[in-house]
Amino acid sequence: NSGLTSDNATNVEGITSFEHGGVTSNLIWFKDSESEVTSALYDSYTSLKTARSDLTFELINEGDEPVDSQTGKYLSYATTSSSGEYEAGGVTGSWRCLPETLFSLTVTGTDLAVIAVRFKRLLGKFTCTS
Repeated sequence: NSGLTSDNATNVEGITSFEHGGVTSNLIWFKDSESEVTSALYDSYTSLKTARSDLTFELINEGDEPVDSQTGKYLSYATTSSSGEYEAGGVTGSWRCLPETLFSLTVTGTDLAVIAVRFKRLLGKFTCTS
């Protein structure tokens, strides 16, 4: 893990990444009391698309997802290579822990069912602390 503006993550901002069971998970958090959760979600998705410009992204689904006592938003997507072959998929979700911390979780891998299960489990275990 690391900070976004410094070397180390803090309770105010940071990023952590890990791999488990065939998926890669990336969690980013930062202080922001004004942005909409939907804006944070699409910013994360757009950043991923920009970073992986070699792939074509196709949105599969979007909706609401409970995170602790908050309501988050999510997008699920599949990616294809330039030859049109399925490469991978992912789910990106964003939510706010009151009063002012935004979180964004992206889970990617090759098996859409495993991605969905890991995403739901991570959100199900997440607790907003004050």
